[in-house]
Amino acid sequence: MRSYFLNILFACSVIFFSCNSLKKTTKRNTNAKYDHSSKSFKINGLLVSAKNSTQFDTVIKSASDTLSIAVNSTYAYFPFGPIKANPKPDLGLLHTFSITNEILRTDIGDEDLLILNHGSSKVIYAYNSTYEGSDADLYKGEIYDADVHFINGIKIGMNIDDFYKVFFDHFPKDLKDRYAYFMLETTYGLTHIYAFENNKLKSVKFTSETYWKLAYNTLLQ
Repeated sequence: MRSYFLNILFACSVIFFSCNSLKKTTKRNTNAKYDHSSKSFKINGLLVSAKNSTQFDTVIKSASDTLSIAVNSTYAYFPFGPIKANPKPDLGLLHTFSITNEILRTDIGDEDLLILNHGSSKVIYAYNSTYEGSDADLYKGEIYDADVHFINGIKIGMNIDDFYKVFFDHFPKDLKDRYAYFMLETTYGLTHIYAFENNKLKSVKFTSETYWKLAYNTLLQ
């Protein structure tokens, strides 16, 4: 009888520690983060070294002419710095842009938009008009003009070497020559698309995934 109870106790102990170990392992995997102190990783077998400030997570896609990297940094969400939409817009680096306020009709309700135009460029921010002084969220945009400056010094027309120096300490020439598009994708569905032509930055586009359907294409307005 004593042996029976000892076996039961042993079995319960094994189950308890196994479950506890599994719980810790699952939690550790769920909360796993990219080690930003380790800046080097490989793209198509070539070693690159990213700057710590870029906070790159993983390579999403490296095929054909497009390189896409997951990123979680302040720059990804505020490439022109924070934009205050309410009560009086504070556009920061985009102060030369004209302002139009519109209401975006969606299938779940209305969304307040701050539409900024300058030359051939347009940037659209979404915000909640009931939150006084809140930051606007980058929603969509297309940048084609060289006098539009990003917070990290990026601008249209800059050469490809200077562009990659913004994000990397080392980025091999073979990779620069290969990719016509460099993309940054955030956890919340915001994407930057940098397009190159003749080794120079030709345009930058911002896209975002939303859980509601648009009633019209705001970039065409």
